[in-house]
Amino acid sequence: MIHMNGRLYDPLLRRFLNADVFVQDPYNSQNYNMYAYVLNNPLMFFDPSGMLTQKFPRWRERLARVNNNSSGGKSCL
Repeated sequence: MIHMNGRLYDPLLRRFLNADVFVQDPYNSQNYNMYAYVLNNPLMFFDPSGMLTQKFPRWRERLARVNNNSSGGKSCL
């Protein structure tokens, strides 16, 4: 059992044992899954408090930098 500040997570079940206490954004359908973590998108969001989803800072700039440094989709094979 892992206490993640606002919620309890069971690694054996691979899910939260208690639901979120409120809907953060009623206009985003992902917020209505009360057992989800970071809007089901852990690559774009994080939740340090266990209560509020936040965006990773500058994720678009980092992604653009990675894409610009790539081989343009060409394979090495």
